[in-house]
Amino acid sequence: MKKKKLQIFDLFAGCGGLSQGFLNLGGFEVPFANEYWGPAQKSYSAAHPKTKMFPEDIKNLTNEKIDSEMKKRGVKKIDLIIGGPPCQGFSMAGARRKDDPRNSLFLEFARIVDHLEPSFFIFENVKGLLTMRDEKGKKVINQIVKEFKKVNGGYELHYKLLNSADYGVPQKRERVILIGTRLKKIKGKRFHPLPSHAPKKNLREIKSWFKRNKEYFNIINDSLWKKIINSKDINNLPQEAKDILNKMEPWETVKNFIGDLEKKKDPNDEFNHLPMKHTEIVKRRMGLIDEGQNIPRDQSSWPKELRRKKFASVYKRLHRNEPACTMVPGHSAFPIHYKFNRSLTVREAARIQTLPDTFKFFGSKTEQCLVVGNAVPPLMSERIAKRIKELI
Repeated sequence: MKKKKLQIFDLFAGCGGLSQGFLNLGGFEVPFANEYWGPAQKSYSAAHPKTKMFPEDIKNLTNEKIDSEMKKRGVKKIDLIIGGPPCQGFSMAGARRKDDPRNSLFLEFARIVDHLEPSFFIFENVKGLLTMRDEKGKKVINQIVKEFKKVNGGYELHYKLLNSADYGVPQKRERVILIGTRLKKIKGKRFHPLPSHAPKKNLREIKSWFKRNKEYFNIINDSLWKKIINSKDINNLPQEAKDILNKMEPWETVKNFIGDLEKKKDPNDEFNHLPMKHTEIVKRRMGLIDEGQNIPRDQSSWPKELRRKKFASVYKRLHRNEPACTMVPGHSAFPIHYKFNRSLTVREAARIQTLPDTFKFFGSKTEQCLVVGNAVPPLMSERIAKRIKELI
């Protein structure tokens, strides 16, 4: 007898990166998605034509409307709700206004969880969520957990800061993944996926990796942890730590994912791979930045016409043999290509996000960059999906 696929509702779906990871794994279907912003909505629907898209503000997505569509499609139960409410209000990079209306959109997410009573939900957001406080000075993450505990079924919740590079994504991208379940039989079990990849050459990165993942390894007691932290070079790491690292794949590199695009021409931008047209002065400035480096603070040795303080954050050149920095389109542009004096194309950034080449991006160049930059990497999503499937 053919096993029935688990049904997913994707809220704040963006272009569908989170959905794609579950679909890649198999055993899941996404009959419904909700996305309000036109360019992201169009990208999602083009990539997932079988999914019924609710193209509206989630506040207008009533319980009755959801029930009606479920009845039309013959979907009796939603097993999993996934999504990442707009995070600009929480982001470390933004103004983080406590009264930003986008900060309360998680209440709409909680409303739909309360109504549909899925076995699991997955709530994705930025690292800044962990330090954000409301107007009364209370931690926002605690408010979110409190709200989800009030919904039907009394969800058990676990949240953790994951780095996508630890799951095979060629990008150091930190995101809070909050997982809730109403299944009582898995109480106390590990909810988040084990890392599969690790840094191998940089001691500072290795220590950070152990710090965020040490809870997964029972042998890392206080004594061993002190030895790891106090290590002066990689060779001095305790053998137990080396054994753990040896079982991990090395972090993926930028070139492994976009190297084949170096010679690809896309004059009509049909593949979202048309480079941005930079001025000569910008290209000269980029040419002075080495692989893996930012624009230097001290630019006194540079020609005066090339010195730049404002928007210096966009002048970051990727290193071909390392993961990328987070794909955030600063000042409407992605980081600089490791080889060429230009910012990454939308397609190159999508590759680094592990979005399939079958995804098409719409709108202005700035909007396309935002759609890609806001996506959840499907490769990390797939690892989360695998863990959820194991628990179910």
